Amino acid sequence: MNNYRYLCAKISLFLGLLLILLMPLVISSATVFPYITPKATTTQLSITFCLLAVVICNRSQLRITWTHVAALAYLGIATVSAIIGVDPVLSLLGTYERQQGVITIAYWFVFALCLAHLIRDERGWRFVFQWASTGCYVISLLALAHYFHIVTIDNLYQDSDRLSYTIGNASIMGAYLACTVPLSTGLLASAIREKGYSIETVLHAAGLLILTTTLVATGTRSAIIAGALWGCVAMFTLPRKIKLPFIGLMICVALIAATLNWQLIEARLADSTLQSIAIAGRLDAWSIALRAITAAPIIGIGAENFLTAFGTLSLPGEAGLETFDHPHSHLLDIAVSSGIAGLACYAALIYSCAIALWRHQRRVNEDLTKENTLIITGVLLMYQLTASVLFEAHVSQLLFYLALAYCLSISPNLEPSLNLNWKIRLIGTGLTCVALLHTTTTWLDARAIQPFTTSRWHQHISTAANMNRPESAIKIIAPRIWNDWRDLNSEQKAATVIMLKNLTEQDPNFNWRTLSKLGYAWLRIAVDFPDEAMRISATADRLLQLAPGRWETYEFLAYFYLAQREKEAATEILRAYLEKDPKAARLRAMLRRLEAS
Repeated sequence: MNNYRYLCAKISLFLGLLLILLMPLVISSATVFPYITPKATTTQLSITFCLLAVVICNRSQLRITWTHVAALAYLGIATVSAIIGVDPVLSLLGTYERQQGVITIAYWFVFALCLAHLIRDERGWRFVFQWASTGCYVISLLALAHYFHIVTIDNLYQDSDRLSYTIGNASIMGAYLACTVPLSTGLLASAIREKGYSIETVLHAAGLLILTTTLVATGTRSAIIAGALWGCVAMFTLPRKIKLPFIGLMICVALIAATLNWQLIEARLADSTLQSIAIAGRLDAWSIALRAITAAPIIGIGAENFLTAFGTLSLPGEAGLETFDHPHSHLLDIAVSSGIAGLACYAALIYSCAIALWRHQRRVNEDLTKENTLIITGVLLMYQLTASVLFEAHVSQLLFYLALAYCLSISPNLEPSLNLNWKIRLIGTGLTCVALLHTTTTWLDARAIQPFTTSRWHQHISTAANMNRPESAIKIIAPRIWNDWRDLNSEQKAATVIMLKNLTEQDPNFNWRTLSKLGYAWLRIAVDFPDEAMRISATADRLLQLAPGRWETYEFLAYFYLAQREKEAATEILRAYLEKDPKAARLRAMLRRLEAS
């Protein structure tokens, strides 16, 4: 019986690891956000398998370490800030565009806890690292094949000349690959030590070469710099007999990168000045983030609520035409969402991981242990470097929480350990059922209104009206109303009005971007339903409260006055904003059209 249970636990853990390590490849056009939602649901499903492995294995002894305490404290602060923050539902569930709510963080912590509970020896962790590196080699190879049109995927988003493949964002692709470089380097060092220049060594060397070449092809400046820094660190930490082949690999990477797309590298470096649009916008987002921290310093405003702060606290001209729903810095995002308390808990978590790695290496004087600790140290370092100027995504979180799981497994125990006996199976079973239900709900909600066509309009508005998150439904359907209203018949139009009314009654406190989209939808609707025009005025007043410094607010106000045939009022509102922000090219062009007409 015990052997059977052990086999089932191994199968469940294997399926969980297989799904989560291949998660970066998962995309689906059947969902609203094809690069985000499928990865989120795949992650949730894989973690459910890991939970099931814990239930089947039934190890009653649960280890408690300082790293566990720091992780649970961070999750607890994030949960409290979400509940008392600006939008509790949004903070807990997250947006469909990012899927980074507190529940997602909880999923990842469960993943780390499960792996730490199930894997107790260095050989087991080495197997996991091999799996992770293999998955990354496959993704990198397929990405390069797609880049050179050897193997292509139809309708795959391509970020200009930068390689993004199935990640959908070149910056996130670069961050993911940068976090994998230390993993691949450590495995190469281990292969040379154990087997010399064998087939396994050659495969790891080729994998590292493909990996770093793909990293350069993403054009992600922070990831390339982080990878170069790791190369310098590795030169001083790797054994002498490994340094020479490592130097050779780095030279090959440099030559290949220069040969393949030197123009891309040159363009990205040239666009790295403070005057560039991307960097200037990011600096503005950081400034707004600091104001948000000052406004709610202790506990923050809740996860996924930066867009609200961005609208309220941004000054005319800040961020230009860009709208930021994330400060593009993981540490700033933690401080905004969870306050100084959350940032302190996160710092304690990273510190406890560093101490655990240092003590483990000193306590266990074995080559395998030293290599594993080097790998995890590198992953944590790369993650912090890339996340400091980017936003989080599931693919980059995968490697961070894998590193956290290793740190949890090697941290010294606090006495006494918890003896849960049958309770761990009961709790695990309950969590597994909840995880399955949540994963199914997320998937069904996300694909509810795809594909979007006027012929299936009744179906779309019916599913939108019944979605769990009214704000997400409005963000998706309102732009379609603006574009497709003239193509709808009278019955479809009447049903749309009823649907919008129901959604606004469910949750009237939308953020300013959603409110703006809703306002444009009401502008279209008011042409055929004049009685609904009062909703436009209410929307305009609310927008001025939520985003008084944003150009989008003044553009909507101009359209609002034009809909009432008040051309002079529209002209004056545009002039008022342009006095504060003369660089608002879009509003200036609109003003010129009005003055010329």
